Amino acid sequence: MGNGDCYIFSLCSILLGYRTTWFLCITFIMAGIYAVLLLLSGKNKKTPIPMLPWIFIAFCMMEYIDI
Repeated sequence: MGNGDCYIFSLCSILLGYRTTWFLCITFIMAGIYAVLLLLSGKNKKTPIPMLPWIFIAFCMMEYIDI
């Protein structure tokens, strides 16, 4: 997780307010599932996983689907 991800998390947290905890949980659960799938497919453990797609998906779920 890079500095840019931290900035995006901060911005999304300001926009989501009290729903931030669920937002973080959803983001890391989705990224974790993706990481497990990468490991099962034989990828190297050092393969970097971009967090921005998972942050974006979780934000859209929280904002538009109202989870």
